[in-house]
Amino acid sequence: MEHALAFGCTWFWIVTVIFALWAIACVESSTAGGASFVIIVYLGLLFYFGNLNPFPWMVLHPARTLCLAALYLAGGTLWAMVKWRFYVYGKARQCEELRVILGRQNGWKAESFGALADNERAAVFKAAGLKAIPPSVVDEKPRIMAWMIWWPLSAAWTIVDDPVRRLFQHIYHRIAGRLQAVSNRAFQDLKQ
Repeated sequence: MEHALAFGCTWFWIVTVIFALWAIACVESSTAGGASFVIIVYLGLLFYFGNLNPFPWMVLHPARTLCLAALYLAGGTLWAMVKWRFYVYGKARQCEELRVILGRQNGWKAESFGALADNERAAVFKAAGLKAIPPSVVDEKPRIMAWMIWWPLSAAWTIVDDPVRRLFQHIYHRIAGRLQAVSNRAFQDLKQ
């Protein structure tokens, strides 16, 4: 059992996938502490049951170690800026969709976001999970810090998740009118 998690073996990949998904879930839910715990446990398992021991290399190559640490910090900073842009524009789209949904449910007459009454606008922002408009970096600090600290996980998930979600949202918007027409026809005799 000495090297049960040696790089490349079946158990290594199974454990890596499980811990990566767990860590990504923590990062995407703005739980940097949870992601840190998951990664520490994962690295501990690799250290004790695998063949991972980076410390001798780090001692022999301190300049490279510092350079890699600096690159990691720079990557986290850059990723936070990119991810923030994705986040705020996504929230803006979500608010517009919620305006339509809540307007239909509550009989609002506003044709645009700017025409909403203050209480209606507040209901949309609350439904979107926003504390302030525009979103405040102070209010979102835990989320941003999670993106910065664990940027490789956040970037990997964003690259996989965002394009797929956008594709299906685009498809949905293209077919929504047709789907509604089918629904309207099916229930036309049942309307009062």
